[in-house]
Amino acid sequence: MKRKVSIHIEGILEDEKEERITSSAEGEYILFDGKHVIRYKEKTDGNEEASSNTLIITSQMVEMSKNGESSTQMVFDLSKETESVYDTPYGYLYFQIKTTLINIEERPDGLLLHMEYNLSTKGNRISDNCIRMTVKEII
Repeated sequence: MKRKVSIHIEGILEDEKEERITSSAEGEYILFDGKHVIRYKEKTDGNEEASSNTLIITSQMVEMSKNGESSTQMVFDLSKETESVYDTPYGYLYFQIKTTLINIEERPDGLLLHMEYNLSTKGNRISDNCIRMTVKEII
């Protein structure tokens, strides 16, 4: 069953200082084969074209695909460090992801996702990150 949902994302990035980024969108949610699948479009500042985002969430892994002006596929896996390439208009960014927490709270009207991870490149720490996502069914 597909459901129309509202999605609110708060990201906290800690490097030399703490930076908060928030985003809201509408999209669709489906529970398929035990996996939470969320699809939505997101406009970024100064960009005419919205990116298409897909999240596939399980208790041990979150896969995120983003296609648009900047594209990436990121895998947040509790069992191992993963690598990702972020394709931007200015070139490619290569980094490693070490996921330390994935917490999913399923609710009758949606779900909450809390995820923590570290980004690094060539063994050098970039930032510690936290994402909190609230997905609620639109009635």
